[in-house]
Amino acid sequence: MKKAIIIILSILCIVIIPIISYMIMDHKMNNTTPNPTNAKKTYQEQVKENTKTIEGISYKITLTDQSSVDAVIATMHKMTHQKVLADEKWGAIPMTDDTIKQVENIVVNSNFEIKENLLHILEKWKTGDFSTVDEDHNYFWKYAGGTIGEAYGILSPEEEATFIENNFKK
Repeated sequence: MKKAIIIILSILCIVIIPIISYMIMDHKMNNTTPNPTNAKKTYQEQVKENTKTIEGISYKITLTDQSSVDAVIATMHKMTHQKVLADEKWGAIPMTDDTIKQVENIVVNSNFEIKENLLHILEKWKTGDFSTVDEDHNYFWKYAGGTIGEAYGILSPEEEATFIENNFKK
């Protein structure tokens, strides 16, 4: 009798412990999503959301030689919005040769601690290299203490054209 109880308990342990372990792991895996908002949206829905008209549009840069690094970061951050996919965007400044040059002139003449980082990004932009503009956006976003609106991709040229049409051609 004792032997039968030990065998039954052993079988139960062999069967129940893996089942419970699986259930715990499955629960953890299903409750972890890297991008919870966009996990529920199709790519087309994300693009539509990212190319719509947004608040805080500015057509010119208001930086001066006395501008703080925070003001420059805010301006460069807004410039990236026409090129990136992000859950939230507030504010945009057109990313043009002229706006890039204006920001570069401020940064070149600054004493910012992150001056070299900013100049590196601006140099890429000046040459038309936007292959890491989402990373540039997130650099500014993190620097500013962002919690919502991290970039997770780059708009195609067609998608960017839609953003420009919706936000800068009014």
